Amino acid sequence: MMWTAGTVKSNACLGLRQILRPIASSEAVSNPALNLIFRRSFTINRGLLADNSSGPVKFTKSAGFNTNPMFAVRVKQDDTPGYQFPIITISMISFMAYFFFLREESDIDQDLGSKSLFDHIEGLEKAQLEACIRYYSENGMDTRALRARLAEIEAEEDIKDAE
Repeated sequence: MMWTAGTVKSNACLGLRQILRPIASSEAVSNPALNLIFRRSFTINRGLLADNSSGPVKFTKSAGFNTNPMFAVRVKQDDTPGYQFPIITISMISFMAYFFFLREESDIDQDLGSKSLFDHIEGLEKAQLEACIRYYSENGMDTRALRARLAEIEAEEDIKDAE
């Protein structure tokens, strides 16, 4: 009877008997490559199947001694095509040349560059100042400048509401 790796359950503490399952001898004989792989990779000492907890196991008597190192460490080959790097590089350079150098500025670009974010979003500066005042007061910092600017914003809002 030959042993192969079976389905490993999610519990990492399973015994060797639960991890390995017997394979039918007809399956191993019918596929010579399978037989060679399993013979080299999963050769185990049947003495290890018994639960001997009398002490440490010598490496030469363990299943790791008989495991094929080529089976244990598989290096995945790089399947990236050779032309991928030049194509990506040329595309990135083309886009950057267009957006950084060749493209002319439009009125939207000028609006975005000249105004602050507080001018674009109504009420953002007031909310930001309130959060800063709260943070400064919790940490014992001076909040006079922030409170003055908040008073200016509230005065501007009162003028807009009055109109």
